[in-house]
Amino acid sequence: MRGRAVTRRLRLRVTTAAVAVTAAAALGGCGAQHTADTAAIVDGRRITQTEAQEAAQQINTAFQPQEPFTPANAVSLLIRAPYILDFAAANGNPQSESAARAAIPTIEEPAESTLQILRAEAATQTLDDAARVELTETFAGLDVTVNPRYGTFDPQRALVQLTPPDWIAPAP
Repeated sequence: MRGRAVTRRLRLRVTTAAVAVTAAAALGGCGAQHTADTAAIVDGRRITQTEAQEAAQQINTAFQPQEPFTPANAVSLLIRAPYILDFAAANGNPQSESAARAAIPTIEEPAESTLQILRAEAATQTLDDAARVELTETFAGLDVTVNPRYGTFDPQRALVQLTPPDWIAPAP
């Protein structure tokens, strides 16, 4: 009799542990996109910190801008890029990857994120005011979550802006 009681308790513990592990895995899956490498999530599309940092580094290396291109700048552009590229293509002005590669010849193997930024920037140069207004409205309707490390997304300007934490007092 005593052996059965021990066996039941052991089964109960194993079952409880299995339920706990299953629940943790299920809950963990809900936030699977929110990993340590996430810079932003845009309508379910994940932009990684690695993509943003690599694009910023490659753009700085290739173009040596007077003001360094930051990973936060890259996140802003990577948020907007797919919408700009889709809009340009739908309006008869697609931007090719080969043209983006040609624009950055000093980087032997440019990252996909770098090419996407360059293509979007080239497409932006072709937009008229009406197209810019339409895209601004699109950007304002996006569901964007930004890693606080990069700042917050301003939907009216479609930019990621660095925002100091509440506990830091502004300089006089």
